[in-house]
Amino acid sequence: MKKTLSMILAVVMLFGAVSFSAFAEDKDKYAPEQYSDEEYAAGFSFKYIYVVIKNEYSFQEFTPEMLSAELVDRIEGPYPFEPDNESYDKDRWELLLIVYLKEQTKENVIKLYNEMKESKFVSALELGFIYTYLPIYPDSPEEIGYYSGQYRPSVSPENEAYIAAGKTMIRNPYYQTYYNELLAHSVSVYEQFADYMGDVDYISYFAENYMNEDINYLTLIFNNQIGLPDEEGAVRDYNISVLSKYFDEEEILYVSDVDLTAVVEISKEKKDVIKEIEELAFIGDAFFKQSSGGQLCVTGQYNLGNVHGEKDVMTVDTEKITAADARLILRYSAGLEKIEKEPKRFFYCADMNFDGVINSADARLALRTAAGLEQTYEICFGYSDMWYDPMGYDTQLW
Repeated sequence: MKKTLSMILAVVMLFGAVSFSAFAEDKDKYAPEQYSDEEYAAGFSFKYIYVVIKNEYSFQEFTPEMLSAELVDRIEGPYPFEPDNESYDKDRWELLLIVYLKEQTKENVIKLYNEMKESKFVSALELGFIYTYLPIYPDSPEEIGYYSGQYRPSVSPENEAYIAAGKTMIRNPYYQTYYNELLAHSVSVYEQFADYMGDVDYISYFAENYMNEDINYLTLIFNNQIGLPDEEGAVRDYNISVLSKYFDEEEILYVSDVDLTAVVEISKEKKDVIKEIEELAFIGDAFFKQSSGGQLCVTGQYNLGNVHGEKDVMTVDTEKITAADARLILRYSAGLEKIEKEPKRFFYCADMNFDGVINSADARLALRTAAGLEQTYEICFGYSDMWYDPMGYDTQLW
């Protein structure tokens, strides 16, 4: 199934390339597809679905009545079989159709999607996703995939303090400061497909396939099973009440104040505990994000301690650390500076000893590095959304 879906996406990208060529030939006739606010919120177009027809039916003409007279307006086959083309194998070739809806609503496109899954003609199908694939009524937990966070930067050359910290910055002040906003984004990603999860046992699958590190850092999203009172602190209290049944205090890293979610650490030996959490609705990597085209982030690359970040972000050149960097770290640790621009870059680069605290010890290390008395380390880490991590509930990438 995954191979077939990949084939669909490859064909769709090819279709986009053809469209771009047409645009180059006649710019006046080209217009990018427009989406409604409802489509952006859903993550897919309500106008059409992509359908791949089984080989044995691929050499006949399809009409709306053959698929769904109630829902289908028209059908396009952008890539007909070319018998003179040696790359076309008649015994294996499958027809791609773009099936347009009469009434373009979220309910109708999902209804058509489900009908086509049961059609005798259909080999595979896909919605017209705007940014990234969403698991719509998956047949197996494997189709849901893995939603990843970005808290394990690359540090070179090898840094003993970073190794001692488990090669992770999950306890960095960036997360201590923005955990509510980052968890809100994880929840918004999940809520895009929560209604379409079906009955697959994703929790057990996740435990068996994705919890292979000695220590695993995970975002847990809970069901609200009791109906929470509308008062300040109720959400956090509920989260803690669930977590305390399954985890020790030191295993609970971040508890949301506004959403039913938290970040925990679980050892590989205790991974089966997540199968016991009755309140668990979904699980992913800590502070997981929306993916785009198979890539979760673009890269920020700096020298550790370069908190001013004065460099061309589109190159890999890193500037030398200076006394000004050490001074900014010290002023921040004394409460004399606030960091409003690119907080992830500042907090990652300022935590020179990877202890999760930015203080005078980090300023001293930065100053010694600037003077050439300490090894210079390069830190390379993930940003989302064009150099910035998402803040809040918006799942749009641009």
